Amino acid sequence: MKSRLIFRAKWILMVGLIATLLACGDDENPASPQIVTLTVENHLGEFDIYSFQASEKESDTWGPARLLPGEIVRPGEAKQTRLTVGVYDLRVSDEDGDCYYELGRKIESDYTWRVELSALDEGCSNGKPVAVMDGK
Repeated sequence: MKSRLIFRAKWILMVGLIATLLACGDDENPASPQIVTLTVENHLGEFDIYSFQASEKESDTWGPARLLPGEIVRPGEAKQTRLTVGVYDLRVSDEDGDCYYELGRKIESDYTWRVELSALDEGCSNGKPVAVMDGK
């Protein structure tokens, strides 16, 4: 009887240890995604940023807005958002509807995107449509 209890105790400890090791993951396969901060800084001179999206590189859409309705990022200001580690396409648009992109940005740690006029695409020609989130 005593040996049976010892066997069960060892079995429970072994199963618990295996479950703990599997839950912890490793550097290549973490148990939970690593969260980083993306900061978008407005360096557009006199232009305000009215919208901001970040989508995973392989996504077909831009995803939800990262600015609240009515929120504006004025020149010299910044907006932060949280993302999981990955490769992203970044997009902002200004008060005139002009778009600025940074495509294929690998984000492995906190990152600051300095949005500058050199990233301008007046026609907003990048082919991803903006996702519309239904409020229902």
